[in-house]
Amino acid sequence: MVAIAAEPLADEPVWRDWLRFAESQVAEAGRRVAEHAVGARVLRDKREGDLVTSGDMMAHDLIADALARRFPGHLLDSEEGEAVAAGAEFVWVLDPIDGTKYYARGIPLYGVSLALMHQGALV
Repeated sequence: MVAIAAEPLADEPVWRDWLRFAESQVAEAGRRVAEHAVGARVLRDKREGDLVTSGDMMAHDLIADALARRFPGHLLDSEEGEAVAAGAEFVWVLDPIDGTKYYARGIPLYGVSLALMHQGALV
């Protein structure tokens, strides 16, 4: 399931096209993460109680690669990636698996979260 919250800017044709792209990437990453759930491994603890699994990295890599190909000038701020410099015009915000603790335990209460910010405002 893909849940979307959008501001009025999303009514512009280019935003709609970008939204469709984001929806397709989230759906594909979500499908792959679900297929991988049984064999997912905990790779490390980022900090106490905050896990990183092989599914997190798979979803991160899939979406990061797709964004880099489609939007080479945009930046990605991901829970599993490097910090992004402030002030960028377009920043995609990614939580590869929102609910990793559940995912790691085989409980299907997780999702892939992706949002776009334009000049610091959520689109």
